[in-house]
Amino acid sequence: RRVERVKALEARNERARHLAMEMGSKFEGIRDLAEEFVNALNTVQDDLHNAKGLAVERFRGEQAQVNAVSALRETLKKADASLKGTPGPHDDLEVLTMERKHGKRHVVVEPGHHHHHHRHGKKEDLVFGFDDFLQERGAEQDWYKLLAREVREVTQTKAKTEKHHKLHESDYLSVYKHVNRAGVKLKEVEEWSRGQAKEYEAFVETFRVEEESMPRLPLSCRGLHRHHDRPGSPRGPRPTGGGGPLLLGSVATHGGGGGWDSDLNPFRCL
Repeated sequence: RRVERVKALEARNERARHLAMEMGSKFEGIRDLAEEFVNALNTVQDDLHNAKGLAVERFRGEQAQVNAVSALRETLKKADASLKGTPGPHDDLEVLTMERKHGKRHVVVEPGHHHHHHRHGKKEDLVFGFDDFLQERGAEQDWYKLLAREVREVTQTKAKTEKHHKLHESDYLSVYKHVNRAGVKLKEVEEWSRGQAKEYEAFVETFRVEEESMPRLPLSCRGLHRHHDRPGSPRGPRPTGGGGPLLLGSVATHGGGGGWDSDLNPFRCL
Protein backbone atom coordinates (compact mmCIF):
# COMPACT_ATOMS: atom_id res chain seq x y z
CA ARG A 1 0.00 0.00 0.00
CA ARG A 2 2.89 2.33 0.64
CA VAL A 3 4.11 1.91 -2.93
CA GLU A 4 0.61 2.73 -4.21
CA ARG A 5 0.48 5.88 -2.10
CA VAL A 6 3.86 7.01 -3.38
CA LYS A 7 2.78 6.44 -6.97
CA ALA A 8 -0.46 8.35 -6.36
CA LEU A 9 1.48 11.28 -4.89
CA GLU A 10 3.86 11.28 -7.85
CA ALA A 11 0.94 11.31 -10.30
CA ARG A 12 -0.70 14.11 -8.37
CA ASN A 13 2.53 16.11 -8.42
CA GLU A 14 2.84 15.63 -12.19
CA ARG A 15 -0.74 16.78 -12.77
CA ALA A 16 -0.12 19.85 -10.63
CA ARG A 17 3.05 20.60 -12.59
CA HIS A 18 1.22 20.42 -15.93
CA LEU A 19 -1.61 22.59 -14.62
CA ALA A 20 0.84 25.18 -13.31
CA MET A 21 2.64 25.33 -16.66
CA GLU A 22 -0.68 25.70 -18.49
CA MET A 23 -1.82 28.58 -16.27
CA GLY A 24 1.58 30.21 -16.56
CA SER A 25 1.42 30.04 -20.34
CA LYS A 26 -2.01 31.65 -20.34
CA PHE A 27 -0.76 34.57 -18.30
CA GLU A 28 2.37 34.96 -20.40
CA GLY A 29 0.13 35.36 -23.44
CA ILE A 30 -1.59 38.38 -21.93
CA ARG A 31 1.12 39.87 -19.71
CA ASP A 32 2.31 42.52 -22.21
CA LEU A 33 -1.22 43.46 -23.25
CA ALA A 34 -2.26 43.86 -19.63
CA GLU A 35 0.73 46.11 -18.98
CA GLU A 36 -0.10 48.24 -22.03
CA PHE A 37 -3.71 48.49 -20.88
CA VAL A 38 -2.74 49.67 -17.40
CA ASN A 39 -0.18 52.14 -18.72
CA ALA A 40 -2.71 53.55 -21.19
CA LEU A 41 -5.19 54.18 -18.37
CA ASN A 42 -2.48 55.90 -16.35
CA THR A 43 -1.54 58.14 -19.29
CA VAL A 44 -5.17 59.07 -19.90
CA GLN A 45 -5.60 60.08 -16.27
CA ASP A 46 -2.58 62.37 -16.50
CA ASP A 47 -3.92 63.97 -19.67
CA LEU A 48 -7.34 64.54 -18.12
CA HIS A 49 -5.82 66.02 -14.99
CA ASN A 50 -3.66 68.44 -16.98
CA ALA A 51 -6.43 69.60 -19.32
CA LYS A 52 -9.39 69.90 -16.95
CA GLY A 53 -7.90 72.92 -15.19
CA LEU A 54 -7.50 74.76 -18.49
CA ALA A 55 -11.22 74.43 -19.12
CA VAL A 56 -12.15 76.50 -16.08
CA GLU A 57 -9.31 79.02 -16.02
CA ARG A 58 -10.97 82.11 -17.51
CA PHE A 59 -7.80 84.20 -17.48
CA ARG A 60 -6.37 82.03 -20.26
CA GLY A 61 -9.03 83.26 -22.67
CA GLU A 62 -12.12 81.75 -24.25
CA GLN A 63 -10.29 80.01 -27.08
CA ALA A 64 -7.96 78.23 -24.68
CA GLN A 65 -10.98 76.99 -22.73
CA VAL A 66 -12.69 75.76 -25.90
CA ASN A 67 -9.51 73.97 -26.96
CA ALA A 68 -9.32 72.34 -23.55
CA VAL A 69 -12.87 71.03 -23.91
CA SER A 70 -11.98 69.54 -27.30
CA ALA A 71 -8.85 67.91 -25.87
CA LEU A 72 -10.81 66.47 -22.94
CA ARG A 73 -13.39 65.00 -25.28
CA GLU A 74 -10.72 63.26 -27.36
CA THR A 75 -9.00 61.94 -24.25
CA LEU A 76 -12.25 60.57 -22.85
CA LYS A 77 -12.97 58.86 -26.14
CA LYS A 78 -9.51 57.29 -26.02
CA ALA A 79 -10.14 56.04 -22.48
CA ASP A 80 -13.54 54.70 -23.49
CA ALA A 81 -11.95 52.81 -26.39
CA SER A 82 -9.34 51.30 -24.06
CA LEU A 83 -12.02 50.01 -21.71
CA LYS A 84 -14.06 48.54 -24.55
CA GLY A 85 -10.91 46.84 -25.83
CA THR A 86 -9.93 45.31 -22.49
CA PRO A 87 -7.39 42.57 -23.34
CA GLY A 88 -8.27 38.91 -22.99
CA PRO A 89 -9.29 35.81 -24.94
CA HIS A 90 -12.79 37.11 -25.76
CA ASP A 91 -13.35 39.19 -28.88
CA ASP A 92 -15.97 41.65 -27.64
CA LEU A 93 -16.32 42.86 -24.06
CA GLU A 94 -19.87 44.07 -24.60
CA VAL A 95 -20.97 40.65 -25.90
CA LEU A 96 -19.24 38.97 -22.97
CA THR A 97 -21.00 41.33 -20.56
CA MET A 98 -24.39 40.48 -22.03
CA GLU A 99 -23.67 36.76 -21.71
CA ARG A 100 -22.64 37.16 -18.09
CA LYS A 101 -25.68 39.29 -17.28
CA HIS A 102 -27.95 36.58 -18.67
CA GLY A 103 -26.59 33.92 -16.33
CA LYS A 104 -23.78 32.36 -18.35
CA ARG A 105 -21.24 32.92 -15.61
CA HIS A 106 -18.28 30.94 -14.39
CA VAL A 107 -19.22 29.61 -10.99
CA VAL A 108 -17.46 27.68 -8.26
CA VAL A 109 -19.21 24.36 -7.61
CA GLU A 110 -18.22 22.34 -4.58
CA PRO A 111 -17.38 18.65 -5.23
CA GLY A 112 -20.46 16.47 -4.96
CA HIS A 113 -22.86 19.40 -5.37
CA HIS A 114 -24.81 20.57 -8.36
CA HIS A 115 -25.12 24.19 -9.35
CA HIS A 116 -28.57 25.77 -9.39
CA HIS A 117 -29.36 29.20 -10.72
CA HIS A 118 -30.51 31.50 -7.93
CA ARG A 119 -33.32 33.93 -8.65
CA HIS A 120 -33.56 35.55 -5.24
CA GLY A 121 -30.70 38.03 -5.31
CA LYS A 122 -27.93 35.55 -4.49
CA LYS A 123 -24.74 36.47 -6.28
CA GLU A 124 -22.73 33.70 -7.84
CA ASP A 125 -19.00 33.45 -7.26
CA LEU A 126 -17.03 34.89 -10.15
CA VAL A 127 -13.92 33.01 -11.24
CA PHE A 128 -11.00 34.92 -12.72
CA GLY A 129 -8.66 33.00 -15.01
CA PHE A 130 -5.02 33.68 -15.71
CA ASP A 131 -5.85 35.05 -19.18
CA ASP A 132 -9.36 36.48 -18.81
CA PHE A 133 -9.24 38.19 -15.40
CA LEU A 134 -9.40 41.68 -16.92
CA GLN A 135 -12.33 40.89 -19.20
CA GLU A 136 -14.25 39.04 -16.50
CA ARG A 137 -13.85 42.00 -14.17
CA GLY A 138 -14.83 44.32 -17.02
CA ALA A 139 -17.95 42.28 -17.69
CA GLU A 140 -18.88 42.35 -14.01
CA GLN A 141 -18.33 46.12 -13.71
CA ASP A 142 -19.69 47.15 -17.16
CA TRP A 143 -16.42 48.65 -18.33
CA TYR A 144 -17.66 48.87 -21.92
CA LYS A 145 -20.04 51.67 -20.87
CA LEU A 146 -18.25 52.93 -17.77
CA LEU A 147 -17.57 56.36 -19.29
CA ALA A 148 -20.67 56.59 -21.47
CA ARG A 149 -22.24 59.43 -19.51
CA GLU A 150 -19.04 61.47 -19.24
CA VAL A 151 -18.27 61.11 -22.96
CA ARG A 152 -21.84 62.08 -23.84
CA GLU A 153 -21.90 65.18 -21.65
CA VAL A 154 -18.54 66.51 -22.82
CA THR A 155 -19.44 65.76 -26.45
CA GLN A 156 -22.65 67.75 -26.12
CA THR A 157 -20.71 70.70 -24.73
CA LYS A 158 -18.21 70.43 -27.56
CA ALA A 159 -21.09 70.37 -30.09
CA LYS A 160 -22.20 73.80 -28.90
CA THR A 161 -18.90 75.30 -30.02
CA GLU A 162 -19.22 73.67 -33.41
CA LYS A 163 -22.59 75.41 -33.83
CA HIS A 164 -20.94 78.70 -32.89
CA HIS A 165 -22.78 78.89 -29.59
CA LYS A 166 -20.97 80.66 -26.80
CA LEU A 167 -20.08 78.49 -23.83
CA HIS A 168 -20.95 79.81 -20.40
CA GLU A 169 -19.13 79.26 -17.15
CA SER A 170 -21.68 76.62 -16.17
CA ASP A 171 -20.74 74.64 -19.30
CA TYR A 172 -17.06 74.63 -18.38
CA LEU A 173 -17.84 73.69 -14.79
CA SER A 174 -20.01 70.83 -16.02
CA VAL A 175 -17.13 69.56 -18.16
CA TYR A 176 -14.79 69.80 -15.18
CA LYS A 177 -17.21 67.84 -12.99
CA HIS A 178 -17.66 65.02 -15.50
CA VAL A 179 -13.93 64.76 -16.17
CA ASN A 180 -13.32 64.51 -12.42
CA ARG A 181 -15.84 61.68 -12.21
CA ALA A 182 -14.21 59.90 -15.12
CA GLY A 183 -10.82 60.21 -13.45
CA VAL A 184 -12.10 58.51 -10.29
CA LYS A 185 -13.51 55.61 -12.32
CA LEU A 186 -10.34 55.19 -14.35
CA LYS A 187 -8.15 55.24 -11.25
CA GLU A 188 -10.19 52.45 -9.69
CA VAL A 189 -9.91 50.33 -12.85
CA GLU A 190 -6.19 50.98 -13.14
CA GLU A 191 -5.39 50.14 -9.52
CA TRP A 192 -7.39 46.92 -9.58
CA SER A 193 -5.92 45.81 -12.91
CA ARG A 194 -2.35 46.58 -11.88
CA GLY A 195 -2.69 44.82 -8.54
CA GLN A 196 -4.33 41.76 -10.04
CA ALA A 197 -1.72 41.47 -12.79
CA LYS A 198 1.10 41.62 -10.22
CA GLU A 199 -0.61 38.97 -8.14
CA TYR A 200 -0.90 36.59 -11.10
CA GLU A 201 2.71 37.30 -12.03
CA ALA A 202 3.76 36.27 -8.52
CA PHE A 203 1.76 33.06 -8.85
CA VAL A 204 3.41 32.21 -12.16
CA GLU A 205 6.86 32.86 -10.72
CA THR A 206 6.05 30.52 -7.84
CA PHE A 207 4.86 27.86 -10.26
CA ARG A 208 8.04 27.92 -12.31
CA VAL A 209 10.69 28.19 -9.60
CA GLU A 210 11.24 24.81 -7.97
CA GLU A 211 12.35 24.69 -4.35
CA GLU A 212 15.45 22.71 -3.49
CA SER A 213 14.90 19.49 -1.61
CA MET A 214 15.75 19.48 2.06
CA PRO A 215 18.93 17.54 2.90
CA ARG A 216 18.62 14.30 4.81
CA LEU A 217 19.12 14.80 8.53
CA PRO A 218 21.44 12.51 10.55
CA LEU A 219 19.94 10.26 13.19
CA SER A 220 19.05 12.23 16.29
CA CYS A 221 20.38 9.53 18.63
CA ARG A 222 24.03 9.75 17.61
CA GLY A 223 25.01 12.00 20.51
CA LEU A 224 22.71 10.51 23.13
CA HIS A 225 24.47 8.87 26.08
CA ARG A 226 23.51 7.65 29.51
CA HIS A 227 23.93 10.84 31.44
CA HIS A 228 23.60 9.22 34.90
CA ASP A 229 27.32 8.33 34.45
CA ARG A 230 28.24 11.99 34.35
CA PRO A 231 30.53 13.13 37.17
CA GLY A 232 28.60 14.65 40.00
CA SER A 233 25.35 12.87 39.18
CA PRO A 234 23.23 12.87 42.37
CA ARG A 235 22.05 9.33 41.70
CA GLY A 236 25.51 7.92 41.20
CA PRO A 237 26.69 5.52 38.56
CA ARG A 238 24.60 2.53 37.59
CA PRO A 239 25.72 -0.79 36.27
CA THR A 240 26.03 -0.74 32.52
CA GLY A 241 26.52 -3.43 30.03
CA GLY A 242 28.57 -1.32 27.71
CA GLY A 243 28.92 2.36 28.22
CA GLY A 244 28.22 3.24 24.60
CA PRO A 245 25.37 5.41 23.41
CA LEU A 246 21.80 4.36 23.98
CA LEU A 247 19.36 4.48 21.08
CA LEU A 248 16.58 7.00 21.55
CA GLY A 249 13.39 5.14 22.32
CA SER A 250 15.09 1.93 23.42
CA VAL A 251 14.17 0.49 26.82
CA ALA A 252 16.68 -1.21 29.08
CA THR A 253 15.70 -2.53 32.48
CA HIS A 254 17.77 -3.32 35.55
CA GLY A 255 16.67 -5.77 38.15
CA GLY A 256 16.20 -3.57 41.28
CA GLY A 257 15.80 -0.20 39.88
CA GLY A 258 13.09 0.45 37.22
CA GLY A 259 13.56 1.60 33.69
CA TRP A 260 16.87 3.11 32.71
CA ASP A 261 15.16 5.01 29.89
CA SER A 262 13.73 7.40 32.48
CA ASP A 263 17.23 8.88 32.83
CA LEU A 264 17.56 9.74 29.14
CA ASN A 265 17.51 13.37 28.11
CA PRO A 266 16.46 13.44 24.44
CA PHE A 267 17.67 17.05 24.08
CA ARG A 268 21.32 16.23 24.83
CA CYS A 269 21.83 15.28 21.20
CA LEU A 270 20.86 18.74 19.93
